[in-house]
Amino acid sequence: MARTSGLRTEILTTITLLMGAALLLGGVLMLRLTEQSLLEQKTSQLRLTTTLIAQSLAGKPLVAGNADAYDLNKLKQLPEELQFNGWWLYDRDLSLLASFSSDGVSSFTPSRRQQVRLSGQPFEEIEFPSLLGIFSQTYAFAHFIQPIYHKGHFAGLLAINYSLDDIRYHLLLS
Repeated sequence: MARTSGLRTEILTTITLLMGAALLLGGVLMLRLTEQSLLEQKTSQLRLTTTLIAQSLAGKPLVAGNADAYDLNKLKQLPEELQFNGWWLYDRDLSLLASFSSDGVSSFTPSRRQQVRLSGQPFEEIEFPSLLGIFSQTYAFAHFIQPIYHKGHFAGLLAINYSLDDIRYHLLLS
């Protein structure tokens, strides 16, 4: 009889541990799906915002060395909710017209800017750490480079660097 109660205890303990592991796995899976959903929503919002800002600047051709011809207040007054780290405005020759950066460095290489100029297609780079990166100090960001056209002709580029650290914050709150 003592042997059967030990066997029952072992079976019950094993079943309990398996159920706990299944619940933990389910929780991690739900957290990962939530993270992916938040990341997709945020990047689509930032993509649209970057496109709208670039279109609002397209009213005049970007002239080399003449940033005063543009209403840069649209860029200087970006809402804090966007959590941007910097923006760079380039003319049609890819010379820098105006910029703002919290760290003072552009993360867009000249070859990447040239690629966007020649292809006419926007560029985006999303860097977001894996699920367990919530507790790491890895920088989560989204880089967007949007070509600007004036009357159908290439007029310049708008490059914006956004932070994605707010997604981690929302995950920790949930």
